Amino acid sequence: MANQEENKQPIEKIPIGSVTLLKWENTSRKGKKFHSYSIVKKVTVFNDKDKTKFTGQIMAVNLLNRYDLRDIKQAITKMQDNEEGAE
Repeated sequence: MANQEENKQPIEKIPIGSVTLLKWENTSRKGKKFHSYSIVKKVTVFNDKDKTKFTGQIMAVNLLNRYDLRDIKQAITKMQDNEEGAE
């Protein structure tokens, strides 16, 4: 019998450009529901065996909570402000 976690699908997907934010619903050992988030990006890389071919790979940051998302947003805003100030 397949593990239920292996077939789990996100409850929400928000694609922006080449990045997708995924929202997952989880249940703690005590039965309490909570959400976690993943940021995924499909990147194209050279095929190791044939450098003329490219393959798609998924890069992911998993197990984020809503506070991590807030911090990431603040970091991106600060980086954008710094880049605009350097122009």
